[in-house]
Parts: sequence; C-alpha cells; structure tokens
Amino acid sequence: MTPSASEAPYLDRLSAGAWVHSSIGAVTLVNTRALPGGGAINLGVQCGTPGGPPAPLCFDYAPYYESVSGRSNPYAPTWTFSAGVEYDFQLQDATLTPRVDFSYQGSQWTTMLENFPQDYLAGRDIWNFRLTYIGRKWPGAALTGGVRLCLSRPRWPLVPRRRD
Repeated sequence: MTPSASEAPYLDRLSAGAWVHSSIGAVTLVNTRALPGGGAINLGVQCGTPGGPPAPLCFDYAPYYESVSGRSNPYAPTWTFSAGVEYDFQLQDATLTPRVDFSYQGSQWTTMLENFPQDYLAGRDIWNFRLTYIGRKWPGAALTGGVRLCLSRPRWPLVPRRRD
C-alpha cells in the first residue's frame, strides 16, 4: 500500500513464524544405500514372494530393512521465521522505498533415512535487501534492485539427534 503524495512517509512491517512438530508414521523401507552396489544394480525380487523365482535368482532384502517410524518428516524444519520492513520516502517527484527481509529456516533432513552428514541441511539465515524507485511521471513503471544473501552457519548441536 503506497500513500498519496499528501500523506506522510510510513513504515510497513510484515512478520510470520511457524513451529512444526510432525513425524513419520509406522514405515519400514529398504536402505538402498547399504545394498551391494549401493542400489545401483538390479538384485532381483525379494526371495520367498509368491510366484517369485527361486534362489539364486532372487535376493533377500530383509537384512537391509530399516524402520523410520517416528523420525522427522523430510524437508520439514521445526522452526521457520520471517520478518520484513520497508519505508517509503516521498521525494519531490518520486517515491523511494528501501526494504529489508530476514528469514530463518531451521535444520532439516532431506530423506527419511537421516544419514549424517549427507542427508542433513543445517539451519540458515536468508537476508533480502531491495530498493524501489517509482516516479510520478510514469506511475506504472518502477526501477527495483536488490541483493539476496543466504548464510549457513553451524548451530548447536553440530551432530543432530534422531528422534527414534
């Protein structure tokens, strides 16, 4: 919302946050990373399946089963927060609006297996800076420039704890 030329400059703020406490239900899966060949080769169907081939044309996946019940949902950080502020400066024939935004995304896992460090994304701060110039001669045209910075830094604990 931009004030008219007769109004005083104003400060506009926006903030939001979220706390997520969710987990995976009762799920068991095959850890393909632990399979011979890292899961890159076809090992056949599970031995003992009805109508399946006999050994050695099948493979026993049972030793590679892993329960992921109760673990964090992938890509679901526990905490997120965002806030932004902008201020309109009324110039003689234009409006100049600087804006700064800050966002925090908590740490999160990228898969249900939660193997540290390859499946772990550390918490990160994201800063956004923007400057907008709107002239009164052409009110539909605006000149905007900005910079976005994503800063990742280690947070305590450095090695995450599983919830299983």
